[in-house]
Amino acid sequence: MPKSRVYCICGTGLVAAALLLSAPLGHARAVEYGAGLQNTMWLLEGDRFACEFRQPIPQYGEAVFYHRAGEDLEFFIETPYNRMQAGYAALAVEAPSWRPAEMVRDLGYVQVRDSQRPLAVGTDRALAMIAGLETGLSPTFTRQGRGMNGPVRLRVSPVGFRNYIEEYRQCITQLLPVNFDQVERNVVNYDTGVDSLTRQQQAMLNNVVTYILNDDNIVAVYVEGHSDNQATRFDGRRRSERRALRVRDYLVDRGVDPQMILVDYHGDRYPVASNDTAEGRAQNRRTTIRLERVDLSLE
Repeated sequence: MPKSRVYCICGTGLVAAALLLSAPLGHARAVEYGAGLQNTMWLLEGDRFACEFRQPIPQYGEAVFYHRAGEDLEFFIETPYNRMQAGYAALAVEAPSWRPAEMVRDLGYVQVRDSQRPLAVGTDRALAMIAGLETGLSPTFTRQGRGMNGPVRLRVSPVGFRNYIEEYRQCITQLLPVNFDQVERNVVNYDTGVDSLTRQQQAMLNNVVTYILNDDNIVAVYVEGHSDNQATRFDGRRRSERRALRVRDYLVDRGVDPQMILVDYHGDRYPVASNDTAEGRAQNRRTTIRLERVDLSLE
């Protein structure tokens, strides 16, 4: 993801440390990972395509709030070495070690995978974690340690969170409505004898246009028309041509460079379903739109 803004707030020290704490859980000693008052750091990166709000966790990895254009917020942990045993970790929003008297809010269990992204949290609980951080509480994952007798506790520190949460929210407001995966391939289907676009299809094409106009790495747009086999081959080919050209014109009228658009039409030569049924013929009456993207930064 291209970087547009990076913010850091940290205390007077940046020394990474894992704290060994006495834990009431089974009389085992818990190994706790998390930044503290003096070494909490928040990093914000964002552009039109995604926003990331990261906190390095000393000797463990990073806690990441990630919001990709066209998708919902998610939270995950990235680490080169997962110290939690596979299974399920308890997630709670609780007071940090320097405010131990606060109430704990239980957020249930999160699956622990044996990977470099062992913990992933969906939108609702990620929002609950953000709400806790805004009030100075610490989202905490607890799970039996990998290759050890006691549990591992992984904390996200609330220190400095409120300083930049509004910057993160501003980043989210400028995200595109869709991402490349959502617009790379699209299909417009038609009723029998129809060439025009429905409002729903226009809305879909508007998202395609928006993405093309905001991503300089889009180098070509392929528009291809198809028909069913109910007309003569000549008439079917002409029909597929009209449909493809109408989509091309719609894109051009809304700002897409016509030099980027390559139009082709095939009549009934390439069916995607059987023309023996009404359902199959409805699938074959189509115009496809495919975007080609090249990462120009690598050239």
